[in-house]
Amino acid sequence: MARSKYQPETLDVIYKVLELTGSDSAACEAAKVSRASFYDWLTKYPDFAERVADIKATRLRQGQEQAIDRIVLAEDFITKVLKGEKFKITRQEAFNSQGQIVTLVKEEEIIPTPQMLERVLGQTQADMKVEVSFGITTPEDDG
Repeated sequence: MARSKYQPETLDVIYKVLELTGSDSAACEAAKVSRASFYDWLTKYPDFAERVADIKATRLRQGQEQAIDRIVLAEDFITKVLKGEKFKITRQEAFNSQGQIVTLVKEEEIIPTPQMLERVLGQTQADMKVEVSFGITTPEDDG
């Protein structure tokens, strides 16, 4: 009889890949487990199902927090673009000439351009639609 792949070392691979990617398919491929087995294990082993659910919930929360952080940064950036203020940016390099990961931080102040705004928003100025509404009252409305 073949040895079951439901082993701690296989589960560790699945958990790590899920934490990194959130992808069931990637986790199964990395652990050399069929997706059918993975989904079978979810129904057969409650501890496994709970751990997978926790990992996915954590990834979702992290994604939501990152999205909120990005929105806050974008709003600050947009405000500065519209005011024509300088904006501090940080640039990072990921690899050195030997292919090793290094972090080089260089801060500089720039005046944002419309093209930078397009990059942040993912829209061109032509795609952006601005809606403005005003509430106008007349003396008769106030009385």
